[in-house]
Amino acid sequence: MTDAELDEARRVLMRRDPVLGALIKRVGPCGLTEGRGEDAFTSLARVIASQQLSTAAANTIFSRVAALAGGEERLTAARLLRLDPDALRAAGLSRAKVAFLRDLAERSSDGRLDLPSLDGRTDVEVAQAIMEVKGLGRWSADMFLMFKLVR
Repeated sequence: MTDAELDEARRVLMRRDPVLGALIKRVGPCGLTEGRGEDAFTSLARVIASQQLSTAAANTIFSRVAALAGGEERLTAARLLRLDPDALRAAGLSRAKVAFLRDLAERSSDGRLDLPSLDGRTDVEVAQAIMEVKGLGRWSADMFLMFKLVR
């Protein structure tokens, strides 16, 4: 859904539901679309790194991992595959998460996981593709659908 479509949906909702409309006016628009700025690889890598951690711990560890790649905006599958697994462990990732991130990166690099095509696929197709990555299950797929694809 484009930003214009989201704005129109919000206007319609505000007209149809005065209680929710008043809440939207008071609180502001939904922030779910903010996650769309992050590329799909980084989004899924963040999901893996943050599993079973508090938000603060997850953010700290993911920041360290991204720094190893030269910054979050430079975190790509190819860069992640070049990182030393011991350096990723030193950043705070478990052995399992290092393996999961490498699987994500390998699948993204070799085309088994076609990240650019996900936005145009059905929810079921997106979930199936994501769940083929080691360490990503239904919950991860649902979070990706909600927060990255805004579905």
